[in-house]
Amino acid sequence: MSAQYTQLVAQIAQITHRDDLTPQMPNFVGAANELINVRLSLSNEVPTTANDANEILASYPNLYLYASLISAYEFTNEIDMAQHYIARYENEVERYFITAAGGISPTLVMGGVPVSVTTSATPGITPAIKAYFANVAQMAAATGYTSGDYVQCLDYATGNNAGVLFFVAVTTGTSAADGGSYIDGVGVQWKQLFSSDGRSVKAYGAVGDGVADDTLAIQAAVNGAGKILGMCGDTYRTTAKLLVGDNTHLDFNNATIHKNWIGSSCMESTKAQTTWDNVNISLRNVNFVDEGNAGQGGFCKFTGVDNLVLDNISIIASAAYTGVSGAHAFNLSGKGIRLSNILIDNMASGQWADGVHCYYIEDFVLTNFVFRTGDDCIALNFTQGTFSSRGKNLTSKNIAISNGVCSSYMASSIRIGAEATAEDNQVYQNVVISNISSIKPTGSTLGQHIMMRDYRVGAAIAAKHDNISFSNMQCSGPATTGLFTMLGNADVTSYSIQKNYGSINLDNISFDDPSESVRIAYGGGCEKLVVSNCDWSNLKENTGTILAFFAIDKLTFLNTDLITDTSANSLTLRWVGLCYCDGLRLKGQTRESRGVLVFLDANMSVGLIMINGEVSFVSTGISTLNTGVMTNFIVHRTDVHNTPTATVVQPAGGATRQSVTLLI
Repeated sequence: MSAQYTQLVAQIAQITHRDDLTPQMPNFVGAANELINVRLSLSNEVPTTANDANEILASYPNLYLYASLISAYEFTNEIDMAQHYIARYENEVERYFITAAGGISPTLVMGGVPVSVTTSATPGITPAIKAYFANVAQMAAATGYTSGDYVQCLDYATGNNAGVLFFVAVTTGTSAADGGSYIDGVGVQWKQLFSSDGRSVKAYGAVGDGVADDTLAIQAAVNGAGKILGMCGDTYRTTAKLLVGDNTHLDFNNATIHKNWIGSSCMESTKAQTTWDNVNISLRNVNFVDEGNAGQGGFCKFTGVDNLVLDNISIIASAAYTGVSGAHAFNLSGKGIRLSNILIDNMASGQWADGVHCYYIEDFVLTNFVFRTGDDCIALNFTQGTFSSRGKNLTSKNIAISNGVCSSYMASSIRIGAEATAEDNQVYQNVVISNISSIKPTGSTLGQHIMMRDYRVGAAIAAKHDNISFSNMQCSGPATTGLFTMLGNADVTSYSIQKNYGSINLDNISFDDPSESVRIAYGGGCEKLVVSNCDWSNLKENTGTILAFFAIDKLTFLNTDLITDTSANSLTLRWVGLCYCDGLRLKGQTRESRGVLVFLDANMSVGLIMINGEVSFVSTGISTLNTGVMTNFIVHRTDVHNTPTATVVQPAGGATRQSVTLLI
């Protein structure tokens, strides 16, 4: 069995965290062979994975890795992960097997035999780079090369023209040498395929074999700013933090950076912990992994960066983290941030291992992602005011998060709020979160799908978290604390005028198999909460209140279904100024549950309006408790039936009702 095949098996096991899949590895790699054949229109069979002559496996390792992972995740029925690696596989094909600028068609080499491939016309990296030269003169003097060899010339120029040239060796005299497109060499002529506008880390001494320490070489390349290139198939071992300054654009061409040390941040912006004013940084096409030892810490800290682009990045952390608040995959803050095509799997790192944790952000977009984390998948959450990476004391706004999968083992899929000691202007406004699948993994007993928490009081908070919407979310799996929790003051179960959240919207949020969850939605400390088009009809037997809301000025339910078998209340309201329900259907199953319970209080008047709804198969339909004032108590065109009490609408004694309409 080849060393490349053994390494491939180890990589699949590391990424999937499934040692039990080892017997299936030949099947996965066999499926990868077939996928590569079909995708590249190859007529001849790819050599077997046990054959040392398999130059696809040796020269294009990520192609085989991604193709094998597609098969592995399809085998384990993790379709979201399979889809992610399908996208990465296609990206790999486009980067390697191309029709380069100038009409040259690079070929795939198998067993020393060139094989033509049918591919796109996008310029990119040529396959099977055989050598790296410091300059064109060095290449022209080199010996031992034959037609079909591919090479790079590193740092062929300086200033604005600095970059990398890619050449293929052709027969001597193919064309007149011109010092650019054609260069005479020793025994061959070199034809330029295309040039890049960046500098390769190879030019600074990076080896990329996963053994040599490439930290200083990569740092030297990054220090020059501009565009920095890695080489696909390389693994760059790092033993210290890499610092990235202004106007620096890193494209590692799907190479791997191996974090081989314990501490926070494998890569960090230069002012991430000081003045938070870096500009123009991008990071693309890179895979981060750790060495698997406990205490590793986080990966990327870009706090205080304006104009930040992060694209096609995977972070796989298998080490159990032993510290506190330092194992985040991404720490981010700044204005104009774009994240796309991101894979994070740090669930093995446990508590404190967030996916993307953001502080001050403005004009922020996150799309196309798969997160499997130990802590929060996505945290829009300000930390204490003394935290060095917290970013600026400004209001975050204009945030869009869409098209992703979240799975947190010990915390929440999405969290929005602040710690009690955060600075006064630090809130989130104009946030749109849509098209998210939130999956609590088997065995998880902590966290919820959506958490909103901010305990600050008085002058400690100058504004509100406002205009936040969640839509088209599919939430499933065990979650003992439920779907949605909002804590907009220090104790929502006690009367308080403190409301740290403004307008919140939940639209088309489904919740499946909560496994006897204590509640679906709980909390308060908000001016306006709208729940619409939500399907909560597939719930297990339950012993707690399903929906409980406190200290909300206006609560609205529109076209929402709740079917449960709780022995408590389906909907509890306390200090809710007005609860308006149009199309709310609350259904029990064994008549043990109660329908709607409105708590009255001398501190404030409350109201309940229900139209076009249903309350059925419950022990009590709609009732009030305690004494106080109800400004509105209207039930109209609402089907209240199959309740054992004689009076289906049961106002408790002591309630003062200023407006009562019972047309049920």
